[in-house]
Amino acid sequence: MRLIGLIIFCIFGHSAAASDNADITAFDKLEMLKAKVRLHDGDWEPNYPKLDESDSMFINSQDREITDWENLKEDEFLSFKYWSRQQAVKDVMPDWKEVVRNRRNKEVVARVLKCIGVCSSFRGSAAAPSSYQTVLREGDEFFTDENSFAWLVLVDGSIARVSPRTSLTLTEVNIGVKNNLILIRLNEGHVYIEARVKGDFKTLNLPESDTGLYPVLVKEANREYYSIKEYNALNEEYKIIYKIKENPGHQTQYKKLNELLNETSVTRDSIIFLYSPNVTLISKNASVSLFYSMNGKSYFNASTNIRNMDKTDQRDQSIHYYLRGYTNKTEHEVEEDSWYSVDQKGSSARIISKPPPVLHSISAFTNRIPTIQLAREVFIRKYTQFNIYEEQISKNTLGINYQYRLWDQGEKEEISQRIEYLKEYTRRIETTNLKNIAKLFKEPDGSHINYHYIATAMNRHFEYLKKLYSEKRKYLLEMNSTQYYLWLLRYGKNKI
Repeated sequence: MRLIGLIIFCIFGHSAAASDNADITAFDKLEMLKAKVRLHDGDWEPNYPKLDESDSMFINSQDREITDWENLKEDEFLSFKYWSRQQAVKDVMPDWKEVVRNRRNKEVVARVLKCIGVCSSFRGSAAAPSSYQTVLREGDEFFTDENSFAWLVLVDGSIARVSPRTSLTLTEVNIGVKNNLILIRLNEGHVYIEARVKGDFKTLNLPESDTGLYPVLVKEANREYYSIKEYNALNEEYKIIYKIKENPGHQTQYKKLNELLNETSVTRDSIIFLYSPNVTLISKNASVSLFYSMNGKSYFNASTNIRNMDKTDQRDQSIHYYLRGYTNKTEHEVEEDSWYSVDQKGSSARIISKPPPVLHSISAFTNRIPTIQLAREVFIRKYTQFNIYEEQISKNTLGINYQYRLWDQGEKEEISQRIEYLKEYTRRIETTNLKNIAKLFKEPDGSHINYHYIATAMNRHFEYLKKLYSEKRKYLLEMNSTQYYLWLLRYGKNKI
């Protein structure tokens, strides 16, 4: 009897369970249909267009696999609800693969040309030392320690001098058909950014204004490189005279700089969107200098001209600044070559009638920098030559060869729209940041720029000048190319 009862229970119980299971499945199906979720019926398969490897979204630095296996959570990966939610989004975005690739691609914003002292770059929470040729990508923070400073070369050809105890966030770079846009946040400290402008530099028989930075590891940019070439081309009689010449090699160096600078016409505009918590500067084909101290004031100046240069560039130039406030949308035009002071709250700015000497000293370091400007020409030809050689670049060439997305395709003015968005976004978010900073720091920092921003650089500058005409340096002229390269590797390090 027990055996017969067990058989009956198995038959009818199993049928009842199957029936209950069928009812649950039908109910789930009804709920899923209400949620407009497509079910898998055995034959269904997502019908996505195949990824075109020649498209600008697929570039050499990206992997084929777009699943982030390292950060994938098991519960989400095995959850039907999570999958259905993702699938609903993918169904309305046929190009979702390209969107994912574009967002994950961190484009290169700048490269380090020279660091004196200790420089670091932060990518997320990971920090790494930064020196010659260090790549800085979107979202990276670049930091100089106390008594340290650096020069960066941006992808659009601009150069940036980063002072001691300075923190920069290289937020984004956008390469367009007609414009290049670089977004930089000055978290604290001082930065000078000079745009690449076409023209002819005057051949000045003077030492460079920041000799403590030299030599740089770009061999063909240093003045010694040209003095050795000039010396070797002379006969023995003129070699003796050449050894007592002031600033040997400067003529050939300036000639090479002007030659490379005017080699091709410049077509794209360089727009730098530089901002700190209490002020925003937007410069177009111009140079800007900005200082900000935490919970303190900002100081800035700007110019459309480059010192000691006869400009021939025909592109439009402009500099504007914007203050803070949730409803303050006023645009202000910058009066060139004047230093401005912005209050701690970012509510007002005024021209300083008598700038403190430290501001003039900071500007003096960038008076004559042909070596830096010549090294910049080498960098952009090596890494981002599309900015000078390719006027009509295609999205495929830019994506596959240089790993950048091309903006402003078709009739859309994407970069202009992006700038308008950034104006509104930075003004609102930084206004909120200022309120939070004021809560953390009870007393505002009313001090001027600290002299440590120039002390180390000034000391190195005079130390180098003392050795400029020493007997030891005159031996440079006797070196061949290989010997000079080894000398450069030894003395071109970033140590103080």
